[in-house]
Amino acid sequence: MNRVLASTAIGVLTYMLVTPAFADLKPEDQIEFRQAGYSFMAWNMIKIKAICKVNSTKIRLPMLPM
Repeated sequence: MNRVLASTAIGVLTYMLVTPAFADLKPEDQIEFRQAGYSFMAWNMIKIKAICKVNSTKIRLPMLPM
């Protein structure tokens, strides 16, 4: 429970610190930054998809600690 609370607090603080930084950017820079983030996510998702296709019969999801 403490981990969840701590990670939530860190996420909220990060959001509060990063949001004003984006407000100072020009719209063109915001678009470029967002597109860079999307291309980075797509690059990683392609690798994850390839791993899942190759190991689709061997995938075992770990038990999550509660």
